[in-house]
Formats: sequence, structure tokens, C-alpha cells
Amino acid sequence: LYQSGPCRILDERATCLSQIELASSHEIAGNLPLATAHYTKALQIDAKNARGLSGMARVAEQEGRYEEALKYLDEVLPLDPDSPDLHRAKERIMVKLEILSKLRALT
Repeated sequence: LYQSGPCRILDERATCLSQIELASSHEIAGNLPLATAHYTKALQIDAKNARGLSGMARVAEQEGRYEEALKYLDEVLPLDPDSPDLHRAKERIMVKLEILSKLRALT
């Protein structure tokens, strides 16, 4: 049965939040591939979900995918511009990218 209107929107929000909670649990447990899968599902439902975007940024950083982490942070910062955690994460990732760039220049 296809839902429309407010019920469909509430169902999508509940599904999105469920995916975020599953992703967060997997992230805490260190199962980053499953965390990524659930954050991705959440973002398919709501592409501007701040928790999903920041979660993807954290997972990407933990996996060493710094450019991708920066992309997610650039998407989430306008949604939560006053978050000191997001700003610190962006600064930290930019430092890591700078270090990697300098190391590559040495080889």
C-alpha cells in the first residue's frame, strides 16, 4: 500500500533515523563498511541529513579517505555552521591532507 502525504513523510523520517542509529552502532563497533552502508541508505532518504553527512565524514576519515571526508563536511557545515566539532574535524582533515601532500612531494 503506497503512502502519501504526512504519513509517507513520517515513515521516511523514521526510516532515516533508524538507518542513522544502525550506522552509528556499527561505527562504534568498528564495522565501518556496515556503518557506511547504513549512512548511505539514510542519505538516500534525506540527502541533507546532518547526522548522516557528519557520520559519513567520520567514517571516511577513519578509513583514510580524507578528500571524501572533506566533501561531506563541506555539505554538512552549512546545515550546522555553529558546530565546533565539525569545524575541528575539517581543520584536522585539512592538516592530514597537507601532511600527505608534503610526504608525497618527498618521494
